[in-house]
Amino acid sequence: MNPLDWVIVGVLAVSVLLGILRGFVREALAVAGWVVGIVLALRYSVELGMRLPFDVPVPALRTGIGALAIIVASVFVGALAGWIVRRLLEAAKLSAADRALGALFGVTRAVLIVLAVVFFVSGTSAARQPLWRESALLPPLEAAVRFASPYLPESFARPAQR
Repeated sequence: MNPLDWVIVGVLAVSVLLGILRGFVREALAVAGWVVGIVLALRYSVELGMRLPFDVPVPALRTGIGALAIIVASVFVGALAGWIVRRLLEAAKLSAADRALGALFGVTRAVLIVLAVVFFVSGTSAARQPLWRESALLPPLEAAVRFASPYLPESFARPAQR
């Protein structure tokens, strides 16, 4: 295994550890908070930016502040909901199952992160470097990216097919 393989193992280990420490419910609600925040920001950031209680002369900056406020609020609500549900699970003696599912969530997150990096790097000159080519873990990951590429939107599929 080369240094790149150890980075992949490190990403996996950190993600699994975070999943165990946080638990599945907390992790899922955190992701939901981000997704809801981004969706709401895309829809309502312009309107919120126009209603700011202070003057911002640049419209794009107003919209950005509105989007940031929406995302921060949504992430906060998701974190608060996660904290409440986590306490309920602990009271019901279900925290071990929650943490085990959190570890599974961590594995899934790590694999998706590494696959995304492989997807975007595979079309660059970095993928032709000895460090990349001599990796023991990258060939199956590259095969997974090639397998998934036909199912992605055409604009996404191009970098992995170079």
